[in-house]
Amino acid sequence: NKTVDPTPYYPGRVIMEHLYRVEMVRRHADEIGLSDRQYEKLRSMVVKVKGEVEQISWDMEREARKLVLLVEKGAKAEAIHAQMDRVFEHENRIKKLHLGLLLSVREVLTAKQRKQLDAIKLKRRGKAQARRSEGKKSRKAAGKLGKKR
Repeated sequence: NKTVDPTPYYPGRVIMEHLYRVEMVRRHADEIGLSDRQYEKLRSMVVKVKGEVEQISWDMEREARKLVLLVEKGAKAEAIHAQMDRVFEHENRIKKLHLGLLLSVREVLTAKQRKQLDAIKLKRRGKAQARRSEGKKSRKAAGKLGKKR
């Protein structure tokens, strides 16, 4: 008898365990010894990606408005699906740019810096789990208090 895990599998979560957000690198730049050269490289990558995302976002917004008009006018499903595909193409381009940026960030960092950031992530994850655990205990205690009345 095989049990099915009800939790959906999100590869993004697994992938992000091995990548580093720009904000995290910036926040811990001194701690990990980020060089001026690395900082400038990251900055230029971010500026480039933000510009591209902005352009695609404008195009996606225009295509999304067209989609809404088609639905409001009662267009045939085929036309709506075709327009949805155009919107999704833009969304996918943005997602690819974001993933590409994260991969580039990883490549800019040294192995030592990646290990330091992994340790920071692990520490943060431990603190978050402790807070969730405390919250559950507090809610459980509050529930018991409410029942005694």
